[in-house]
Amino acid sequence: MAVMISGMVLSSLAAIHATSTTHLFQNYRQNKIKNEASIAMKTVMSRLSGATRIERPAAGTAENWLYIAENVDHLPTRCYPIRAGEPVRWHLFCRYTSVNSFCRSGSCLMYHTGTIAGGPGCPNTATAPALPIPAFCGPGGGGTVTRLMDHISVSAAPIFSRRTADGIFERSSVRTRLHMLWTPPAGLNTTARPIDSVLQSVGSIQCNPGSPGC
Repeated sequence: MAVMISGMVLSSLAAIHATSTTHLFQNYRQNKIKNEASIAMKTVMSRLSGATRIERPAAGTAENWLYIAENVDHLPTRCYPIRAGEPVRWHLFCRYTSVNSFCRSGSCLMYHTGTIAGGPGCPNTATAPALPIPAFCGPGGGGTVTRLMDHISVSAAPIFSRRTADGIFERSSVRTRLHMLWTPPAGLNTTARPIDSVLQSVGSIQCNPGSPGC
């Protein structure tokens, strides 16, 4: 009888331990993915607030690239620098879709950045040299590259939008939508739950919405 009772107690303790461990790892994965997304969103909003020009996506469109610049005029002439003596920089956020040590899930948000040289100064009626947009998203594409977040959903909805259908009515604003999606691998699909969450925010560049081209 004592052995039977001891066995039942041990079985109960083992089941409780297994359940608590599963919840612990599930919470860890969920918190890790959401923390990455939160940091990524803060980085996008911070760079937007310091930018003065949006190159991509074009007004009224949406895509998985956000290409912005700081100290560059928003007018069609694209003259720079606006403020003499201050750095002129470009920033690119894009979705990377290769599976490697840099992006384990095969769908990551990358951040490229670099400096710009050669502007004629502002104001200027002549069009300034084109901004140095990276050749492609990810390592080797151009500038300094950082992986901001993993497990970003390959969904039909683009990450960055300037469309009125997405609630954007000012040319100086961009909606960023980070859809986090993690599906348990084959060995964990009986104990782990999928993670499906969306983080969304709207940011604006330093631009007077009433001025031409903004």
